Amino acid sequence: MFRKPRFDKMILVLQSLIFALSIFSASVYAQDENTVVSKLEFMDVKPVYNVEFMDVEPVYNVGQTVTVDLVENLQVSNRFNRVDLWIAIQIPKSAADTMQLSEGENLLFKTPFALMPFSLIPQPFRLSLEAADITHRVLEFEVLPGFKGDYTFYAAYVQEGTNPITDSFIVLKSEIAEVTTVLSNY
Repeated sequence: MFRKPRFDKMILVLQSLIFALSIFSASVYAQDENTVVSKLEFMDVKPVYNVEFMDVEPVYNVGQTVTVDLVENLQVSNRFNRVDLWIAIQIPKSAADTMQLSEGENLLFKTPFALMPFSLIPQPFRLSLEAADITHRVLEFEVLPGFKGDYTFYAAYVQEGTNPITDSFIVLKSEIAEVTTVLSNY
């Protein structure tokens, strides 16, 4: 009777081998013609946690287009150190009043949803990240009268599943990227 090969076991073995090779590097060299020396080294993956806002002008006037881009550069040391990306905008009291927000509601959080890009509810923009080298368009709009004031943008990587608002700043994995721009009524 013919027996089928077990591909699932072969795949598991190959995955284990690939994982082992990604963690360790082996060097084999000859010391002399009769002796072969092998050296096993642990590959040290240096984590990178960088977020940065790009090309935000200090002042925008009515009719100009505000464009806010965020550059992500991320490489965690292993899959157990994943992070979430949080983005927030602090708006001035005058804009909060124009938007009919309650007292103290001046922090808007970027959401992953295109139909509702910002929310008053604290939440991450991107979840469970291991690696990223990408630029996001956080915001793009034409300045209208009535929304003058200082707008501050914040972004940071935090430990996966945590909230920097309620869990304090000990969950931060990156520096807080911050940029302020002024919207003018002129």
